[in-house]
Amino acid sequence: KPADNSALTKAKNLSNQAQRIFNSAGTSSEKLNEALSLVNQALKLNPNNSETELLKDKIESKLGASTTVVLSASDQILLTRARNYFQAGNIDEANFLLLQLLQNPQNIKVKSISDLKKRIDARL
Repeated sequence: KPADNSALTKAKNLSNQAQRIFNSAGTSSEKLNEALSLVNQALKLNPNNSETELLKDKIESKLGASTTVVLSASDQILLTRARNYFQAGNIDEANFLLLQLLQNPQNIKVKSISDLKKRIDARL
């Protein structure tokens, strides 16, 4: 379902606010958690925003919340393509690429992949 404009505007404002807090947070976990909370609110209003997803990944990485599993370059390309298909509304193609990523059992531990899987599963 498409998000209404007021939700999109609010999501953008929350994301911008989170970005400002992140930029000034340094290593302050209090500020990073505040930014993460805003990002999560923004993603509830607009789950298809790749910029906000990227900011969330950066915040979680700085907080040390990401796992130590590192994607190969080819898997990173697949993930980017899957996200692009998802954002364009091509859920089947996104799911196909996601299933390729999940051929490697370590990839399910990568937060950005498990988050995309949840988002795709919710739309299938």
